Amino acid sequence: SSVFYRFASRKDESRVTFDGTGISIFDLKREIILAHNMSKANDFDLYVFNPATQEEYADDTTIIPRSSSVIVKRRPAARPGKGKAAYYTAGVGGNLPVSESNQRGGGGGGGPTWYKGAMSKRFDGKDEAKANSTATPAPAMPPSIPGATDDEEAAIAAMFQTQTANWEEAQEKLSHAAHVPLRGTGFAGRGKPRTPYAAPERPLPASYVCYRCGQKGHWIKDCPTNNDRDYDNRPRIKRTTGIPRSFLKAVENPDGATLGQGVMVTPEGGYVVAQPDLASWQKQVQRPKGLTEAEVRERPPSDESLSCPIDNKLFRDAVKTPCCGTSYCEECIQTHLLERDFICPSCGKKIPSLDKLLVDKPARTRVWDYIERTIEESKK
Repeated sequence: SSVFYRFASRKDESRVTFDGTGISIFDLKREIILAHNMSKANDFDLYVFNPATQEEYADDTTIIPRSSSVIVKRRPAARPGKGKAAYYTAGVGGNLPVSESNQRGGGGGGGPTWYKGAMSKRFDGKDEAKANSTATPAPAMPPSIPGATDDEEAAIAAMFQTQTANWEEAQEKLSHAAHVPLRGTGFAGRGKPRTPYAAPERPLPASYVCYRCGQKGHWIKDCPTNNDRDYDNRPRIKRTTGIPRSFLKAVENPDGATLGQGVMVTPEGGYVVAQPDLASWQKQVQRPKGLTEAEVRERPPSDESLSCPIDNKLFRDAVKTPCCGTSYCEECIQTHLLERDFICPSCGKKIPSLDKLLVDKPARTRVWDYIERTIEESKK
């Protein structure tokens, strides 16, 4: 039986001859690689396509019926140097028959060779694996290399024999080696507990302070209060990281009650408490405090021209009367007119309505300038 194949870059067809009603994609690729001496190439991958649908036969176990035609393409490997040609030709020796490529319709070439692939079908319908299982297994031999001479094959066989001897020697040495248990605690293999490994006790530094109880003389893991639940919710002793030394005050031998009142530990192991910087605080207190806008408005202005004739305070939203042009606070003059039948307090004339009052823009500008100047002077 034969299956015809053609490389996509060629016009002529070649064929693979086999024994059976069909050949698997795996065996077909192997036959093509061996027929074109591509078994040592590792820079490409081989793909087989259906010529009618251009669909790739991605599954190597797919069976191609006899007398079928396929398209073969070579493409660069996905990773350089990781081609799959050696995967399809693994275990094939140089002395095994290789199917030859015969051009369809051509007159050259010798008779076809026969190859029974591991995944190809047999004419008799029997399982080839079962047939081979009845035969006596042959000893494992190193694969032959196509084109190698007898001397090269002998050298390769000697190399494999040396590796086997070295492996057996290493296994013999390991069988007599003493078992060394792993360090650590817990369980290792079949529920057997490991022997606990105790680290050597380090000497206790003189400046070390237990951050649980605040006392010296023991590691925190050996603290006598570890089993006392009353200490679980107590605040731990803190370090003095980031606090200037001028803000720290030494404490001699604090007791348990004092330790919970902000006592900290220095890098040298001493007890200190933080204290405020009184000098800076006094300096800050003695600095003159600037006046606010409300405080300036409550004081009588130094410029009498900015004082309202009714409340004798700084103008607030200054307006002028239409009769005599006297300036007042807007709220002060409106209240006066409503209570005294719209009689002007300055000239005694009657003002028709509150809408006749005029906004005094120059007075308002002078008031704001006065407020800003007074606030700046109070900060000096």
